[in-house]
Parts: sequence; C-alpha cells; structure tokens
Amino acid sequence: MPARRRRARKQREASMTLLISFITPDRIWLCADRRLTSSRGMILSDDAVKLFCLETMDGIALLGYAGLGATANGTQPSEWMSNVLRGRGFNLYPSLQCLANAMYQQLPPHLAALSPNNDNGHVVLTPAFLNGAPKIFAIERAIAADRSVTSYQIIEAARSVISGDIPPTFGFAGSGAGVATRLNGWKRSVQKLAERVQKGLLSPEVVADALAAVNFKVSKSVNSVGPNCIVVWREKSRGGAHASYRGELKEHSNNYPSIPTIAAGRDVNAIGRHFMSRFLGPDGNLLPNSVIEKLMASPIDVEEENAKLAKLPSDPDETLK
Repeated sequence: MPARRRRARKQREASMTLLISFITPDRIWLCADRRLTSSRGMILSDDAVKLFCLETMDGIALLGYAGLGATANGTQPSEWMSNVLRGRGFNLYPSLQCLANAMYQQLPPHLAALSPNNDNGHVVLTPAFLNGAPKIFAIERAIAADRSVTSYQIIEAARSVISGDIPPTFGFAGSGAGVATRLNGWKRSVQKLAERVQKGLLSPEVVADALAAVNFKVSKSVNSVGPNCIVVWREKSRGGAHASYRGELKEHSNNYPSIPTIAAGRDVNAIGRHFMSRFLGPDGNLLPNSVIEKLMASPIDVEEENAKLAKLPSDPDETLK
C-alpha cells in the first residue's frame, strides 16, 4: 500500500476526538470536543456529549472518551457508562474497574462496525480526586502479541514524562492530542489563570474558556475534532459546573447540555429531569416565568413525587445497544 494511503487509513482509524484534562491541587477540568465522525472521516454531528461525571464516597472523577462516539443505534458511551454504574454505589477505583470490565464485554462489536480490521481503539481519560489526592487515570485496551484485546486496563499516570509533574498537570487523548501538545504557550497561560483561580481572584470558568480556545484552534487543522466543546470542572470540595461552547462563543447557560452523572450510585440526571419536567411545556421548552413562579409557589404532593421517583430506573444495565 502506498505510504500516503497508509497514513490516511491510520488517521481514519485513530481515536477520533480531543480530550484535554488539567489538574491542580484543588480542582480538575476536562474538555471534550463534540464531533462525531464515521470511520471514513464523514462528519455526522457536532453535538455529542463525550463526558461523564462520577462521585463516590472516596472521590470524584471526570471521564471523557476518544474512540466510539455513538453506536449504530445512537447510544452515546457517556449515557451507557451512567447506566453501568447506576445503583452500584462503588468506591472510585472499583467503579473504574467495573467500567473497564463492561468495556471489554460490550465495546468490541461496536468498534468492529467502525473498522473491518477491528483496529479502532477506545480510551477513557479520567482526572480525579481519590481520598483528596489529585490523580489521572486512563482506561484502555491491553493488547496481546497477536493483536487480540485481552482486557481493558486502568493505568495511572504517575509522572509527566515532559515536565516531571506528579501527577501530570495536563492529560491528552484522541486524534487532536498531538496538535494540542505542539501549540505554543497555552499551557503556561492556563497554569497562570489557575493560580489566580486558586487565590480567589478569578472564576474556574476562565480556565474552561482557555481550554475551549485550544480545542477550537485544534479543530481548524484536525477534521475529526469539532469546533464545539464542553468543559466540566470539579473542586476537591465537590463543587463545580460545566460550560458549553459553539466555536469560540460560549453558549447561554440555558442551552448547556446535561452531563450524565452518577453520585453514590444515584442517577443525578434522571432525578433532575423528573423535577424539571413540571416546568416544561409539551414541546419540551421551559414554560413562561409567570407559570413557573406559580408552580413553585404551589404545594407538592410528597407521596405522589416519591411514587414517581420510585419508578425511575435504579438498577445497573451493562448492555450497550
């Protein structure tokens, strides 16, 4: 095969996305682009949510993935990871191990559909706080000598091979990672912003803005990285938020997509959707403020609400459809 064709094929089969993690002693950030592409590089969507948030008794983790963006049925792995851990209430590391086992069982047929040679990889980048200490993990394939996938394993990045930071301040994954690491100057700028955030002089959102700007720059030269992205951040004290960007512009907070979240085994998004449903009209949009104010002032039937909450899915579901 000519060298040009080999290079093109390798690019199509790379883990398509851009993930950037950033860690400080008291906060973690994770940025993920929103593009879905086919194995041939065709743009399918720029509205994916490739992030998942996990809170356990002993830690907090932000999980972003590069590889399978959605199944043929449209299921996004972020939704699936939430289903896998729903109802389990594991601590942080056992939760990651549970996901790794489920990835080994469920991902292969979906990855094979992307490439006849089953060469597509899938990696989960995970900045975290474990018992208060900042960490960065990756869940990725363990490959035997015959190229068969023997498991998905959890790897902890203990030290940056470039800066020597423990743990690495920045983490990268996906097809845009190489371009992002080669861009000049932005890492030090982000670190300076974070120093001012730590002193209470700036909001953590300014770091999110800076990471989103890097994503946008990378998208101009890597087709499999979209200009839109989401940045989520969490504090060691368990506060945090997220922001959504359309190119260089931050969206209005009312338009932010929800991030699948499991906290102590509970599906936070499902609970949130339930309580928000009373403020939505038939078209799914928020009711007028005057109507919402009346609803908020009206009493809630506690027994009825508890009965509805009891009907929400609460058991784990590892099937990736």
